[in-house]
Amino acid sequence: MQLEDPVSMDNMGIPEIDTVILLDREVDMVTPMCSQLTYEGLLDEMLEIHNGSVEVDASIMGAQQDGKKVKVPLNSSDKLYKEIRDLNLHVVVQVVRQKATSIQQDYAEVKSTNTQSVSELKDFVKRLHSLPEIARHVNLAQHLQSFAAKPAFHARVEIEQIILEAQTYETCYEYIEEIIQKQEPIETVLRLLVLFSLTNGGLPKKNFDYLRREILHSYGFEHMPLLYNLEKAGLVKRQESRTNWPVISRALQLIVDIKDPEKY
Repeated sequence: MQLEDPVSMDNMGIPEIDTVILLDREVDMVTPMCSQLTYEGLLDEMLEIHNGSVEVDASIMGAQQDGKKVKVPLNSSDKLYKEIRDLNLHVVVQVVRQKATSIQQDYAEVKSTNTQSVSELKDFVKRLHSLPEIARHVNLAQHLQSFAAKPAFHARVEIEQIILEAQTYETCYEYIEEIIQKQEPIETVLRLLVLFSLTNGGLPKKNFDYLRREILHSYGFEHMPLLYNLEKAGLVKRQESRTNWPVISRALQLIVDIKDPEKY
């Protein structure tokens, strides 16, 4: 078997990535328990991004095909998506509206006058090519808003903020108890419970045992191994000492004001 010629470093091009930083997820278990509030985060939270795309009903994208599913690509080759993916949904709606309004104004100007040069017309036509991208994200953002505008979503984000700020233990405890009794999705319950436990250094034994019992009564005893594994991993545990979360969060400025949409 013929050996390949050794690769000369001189013949190699400049790599696109020269440094990779790997962080153990265990370094920060708080973040994945919080609701995602960016455009891309909400798309993944509510529609689930798989292999760079989401699958939605055709009617959501403006097609008259009820019941049919369509795949919507989401990657950085979409210039608009690259620009808005990390923005808050409220800001995304403003950005998309501004772009659509700008094109509409340009169209009205082209239609009403005949003074544009060829280069100006060329630029206008080039901007028209972005219309499919704008329409795509208008439809997706509108669909996300129908979820994000619900009182239950606002209540969940607000209680997460209270938990992170370690403000009122009883308020958070009662909210988790309430959503268990309402039998909201168990993923929602467990994420809040883990977040509550992590930021409080665990739960007092009485509360710990009570919430575990309520979860099993509401969702079934088949979840007993799941609760055991969460306890074994230290994600939901009995409180043994005071938490240092308030000190860490203040020192590292981990908490931002969710009332300012440009910050999340």
